[in-house]
Amino acid sequence: MSTEPVAVRVGSLLPARSLGTVWSVHDAAVNIAIPATGERPTLLVSLVDSASAMTGLSVQVDSVPVGLRMGTEIALELKEPPRDTSAGSLPPVSRENGDTTTLPIACGHAQQYTGSIAREAFSWLLGERDAVTRAFRGVLEGCGSVDSLMTVVTEASPQRPGPPHAERARKRLDEWDGRDELLPEVLAGIVGLGPGMTPAGDDFVCGVLLAARIAGVSGDLSPLAARHTATTL
Repeated sequence: MSTEPVAVRVGSLLPARSLGTVWSVHDAAVNIAIPATGERPTLLVSLVDSASAMTGLSVQVDSVPVGLRMGTEIALELKEPPRDTSAGSLPPVSRENGDTTTLPIACGHAQQYTGSIAREAFSWLLGERDAVTRAFRGVLEGCGSVDSLMTVVTEASPQRPGPPHAERARKRLDEWDGRDELLPEVLAGIVGLGPGMTPAGDDFVCGVLLAARIAGVSGDLSPLAARHTATTL
């Protein structure tokens, strides 16, 4: 992660410290999901780089931090926040473990931002994401080529089993223990699999690499480069 961000403006509804999960990472913003409690819905806290993106639950920083990954548990800590920043609008940190990343933000010279948006609930976004995922799965199952690696991301059925190269790819992925640094080595075993001028395995690898880039996952790609003679990619 980069050096400690410095706040320019701090939303008036942000507490000095809160615990959540990195929801999305962009060039100009990092969004952190604060879990729902009681009747309060899930909230979205944002670190942004411009005043136009501010809400009552945002911090405008001099530089959006890099190195954060989607799904990371994070403790957001405002150091010397503006005097009127709410201390009770969100629940305090109630649990942390060894996997929690603490992100301190220097707020000594920051202005308080009240804004016209009091709260940013995004339960609707959670539902929308689930709906898109279901729709995407339906398209794959209904229209996906039987020669593709469709069954790697959908459940194969007796009526529509996966082709041998897809089952080989699934087996390769099942061997992965989830460590980011080993992903390129795992994907190298899928390069060149399947039919097509750019084989189905290559299409799958490109999709995974794109998703990894969006999620902020990086690693040594030399295992993939070493397989360039095994494919047309």
